[in-house]
Amino acid sequence: MSRESGLVVAASLDQLVRSKDSSMRFQAVDSAEKQILVQRGKEVRKFREERQKLETHAVDRSADEPAKEFAPARVMIPRSPIVAKRSDELAKDRAPPKRQEAPEPDLKVEAKPRKARAKAAAPKAESTEKPNGESKEQPKDKSKKKSKDD
Repeated sequence: MSRESGLVVAASLDQLVRSKDSSMRFQAVDSAEKQILVQRGKEVRKFREERQKLETHAVDRSADEPAKEFAPARVMIPRSPIVAKRSDELAKDRAPPKRQEAPEPDLKVEAKPRKARAKAAAPKAESTEKPNGESKEQPKDKSKKKSKDD
């Protein structure tokens, strides 16, 4: 921490929790929620270890067999503990909104025939030059003078 400028580059979590001027607020986790988090961590570690065993066993087995055809190893992997629950298993306040149904078409209404568009020819750009190389445009000074004289 730089005492001269008051700028904190790094601080411990304990210092951050004790700080009164921090924009973040911390609160203690109750013991029941802490136990749930610890249990989930154990489940994730157990799942990772099982999956590593299954994947390495499938690779080892395929290495022993002669390679006639190349095909991926098929292994049934258990469901991950991190995967979210299905929407019907969630509480009503946690579930996503219901899917909107498309309205049924009205079979009594007939489609109106569309009018065919006339093929529009590309407008030709007028040339500003005369065939002998002179420009059609007159200098602005001459046109102003003529209008004043008339």
